[in-house]
Amino acid sequence: MKNEIILQEFTEQVIPAYYLTNQERCYLKEIASIHNNKPWEQRFYFDELREGLRIRTTSFVGIIELEHLRIIIQPKFDPTFTEVVDMMLFAKGNAKWSERQSIGQAGHNDLFTLLVDLFIEETELLLLKGLKKDYIEEYGNLLQARGRISIRENMVKNFNLPTKIYCVYDELIYDIIENQVILRVLEMLTIVKLPKHLKLHVHKLRTQFEMLTNTFYGNKWPHIVINRLNENYKMSHFFGRMLFEKLFLQDYMKKETNYFAFLVNMNEVFERFVGEILKKYLAHKAFKVVSNKRITNAMLLEGERYRDIIPDIVVYDLNKNTVTVIDTKYKGYDFKRVSTEDIFQLSFYAQHFQTGESYTATIVYPVFKGIDYQTRRVIETNKFSKNCGKIYLQSINIHQTLEWIKKNEEVLLKSLAKNLIGY
Repeated sequence: MKNEIILQEFTEQVIPAYYLTNQERCYLKEIASIHNNKPWEQRFYFDELREGLRIRTTSFVGIIELEHLRIIIQPKFDPTFTEVVDMMLFAKGNAKWSERQSIGQAGHNDLFTLLVDLFIEETELLLLKGLKKDYIEEYGNLLQARGRISIRENMVKNFNLPTKIYCVYDELIYDIIENQVILRVLEMLTIVKLPKHLKLHVHKLRTQFEMLTNTFYGNKWPHIVINRLNENYKMSHFFGRMLFEKLFLQDYMKKETNYFAFLVNMNEVFERFVGEILKKYLAHKAFKVVSNKRITNAMLLEGERYRDIIPDIVVYDLNKNTVTVIDTKYKGYDFKRVSTEDIFQLSFYAQHFQTGESYTATIVYPVFKGIDYQTRRVIETNKFSKNCGKIYLQSINIHQTLEWIKKNEEVLLKSLAKNLIGY
């Protein structure tokens, strides 16, 4: 039985008397790296010490499975991961706040198990509602005419065989991309370590889908447009895609593995969550919200494009003709000073969009454990110069905000959205 260690994000801990094998060491190096050309940026950091294995966590939460060790990395504000999933759902416009009893145990303590549980639940519900079929064009040498007869092919193949007719016809089948991607995820899940009750559900569903469809073999999740004909797939595909994209698996079709990792960057989740709040709860006619748009003319060298900038969120007030740049930071800025790097970066972004004598910008960060209320402060930059500005520090209580969304407290949410842009 594996040892289980529970860590929190942005912490450091030594796991006593655990020494890596060569295979584990290579695997940890591989999954820790984010960009090959930026070795200093890691999903987590590890060091091998005399007394054991030291792990330093960052903003990535989830699970890491080794030969004899399971490491669970929890967010500070949500040890059960349920609110993390709610943030993901809301950010994708898929929020469903109905209370339900899932097939898994109450109080999951790892994100991967929770998402597998939800994926299974949605896929079983999909089967109850009925899978989608589609017509594909088939060709065949038949004993009876079906569809339309291909005169040319019939002459070639059946010149001396009058008992056959070569036809082109439509066949209604389940072997379509919507079902193929679900089977692919089920195949991936069959080789990772799961609680027994979930493992049984996965094998059962895989058997059912294998009787109906082939698997999807691509390395990237395909573009599938959700419409009224396949809207029942929305939630199953939402959880399935998350599992597909975040599982770090090699040779998943060959054998069961003792190594895998499922890690989610809370920086990205938080940024999308804040962006969706602004898009949904600011007055649509008065404000325009743009996320992660690349700006190519912010830095020029002799008139030519030199460096690009990508602000997290830019909010245009169409009535006042002003622009507010928002930078989301998944950091505990209630407990420490804002880094000089973050101030300089945001100030530069805001000056690029500056329309008046001064500029405003906002750093939005979450309320972490230890503070139960939202705070709002302001940093004045270059107060006595022409390029003066204000950077608002606005914290957001994720738990409270999710409660407001669940209860549809639009007045409070609109007020929060305006606070985020310094109004």
